[in-house]
Amino acid sequence: MKVFIHKESCARKMLIILSVLIMAVPCGAQKRYDVVAVRSNLLLPLLNVGLEVPIGNRWSLSADIYYPWVFRPVMDKLVGDENKVCIQALGGYVDGRYWFGDRHAKGLMNVDQRLLGHSVGVFGCAGMYDYEMNWEGRQGEYYGGGLSYLFAFPLTRTAALHMEVEVGAGFYYVAYNRYRVIDGCANLIAWGDRVTKTGMMPLKAAVNLVVPLQNKSKKRIVFGR
Repeated sequence: MKVFIHKESCARKMLIILSVLIMAVPCGAQKRYDVVAVRSNLLLPLLNVGLEVPIGNRWSLSADIYYPWVFRPVMDKLVGDENKVCIQALGGYVDGRYWFGDRHAKGLMNVDQRLLGHSVGVFGCAGMYDYEMNWEGRQGEYYGGGLSYLFAFPLTRTAALHMEVEVGAGFYYVAYNRYRVIDGCANLIAWGDRVTKTGMMPLKAAVNLVVPLQNKSKKRIVFGR
């Protein structure tokens, strides 16, 4: 008695069996994750730098320093000698941030999604400044704090570069003294009482270019189980 076996049916069965065997064999991979990220606000190019450190998958802490320091000769060329504009400033921000979405759920599978997506933060800021125009100026300091929203997305397939868009608003306190420049050697004379102001206003606006420094996970992600 002869038995006829359909070749196409046998091949299909063999493929199914082979696929099941491959899936049953454990295989592992290591994911890269952000250890720390270096960033700079492109709205004020080359005049600021910041660091952000992820804490787990959903939290992060960051600090940014801003140092716009424009000397009078530079401003004279831009706006003319008659205006005598000089701007000096030094300030910084500290943020605590919470990241939303399933991509930040706890677990090793999501470590490569750190510092990406939607987030909200609480920030504080402080600094000092000196603004002069037409031989009169103000010297003082400011403090503030509030809430911010940030959205981050990768610029490359490997997430080697990120871009962040951020806005924030909150409470501010400003105190300053007025002065007059009495000669060309920048000797100053103070006039008037010290002025203080408080209120609510936008305090943050950033388009950050982010360079994450990455590491490989020590544990391997196991598939096929």
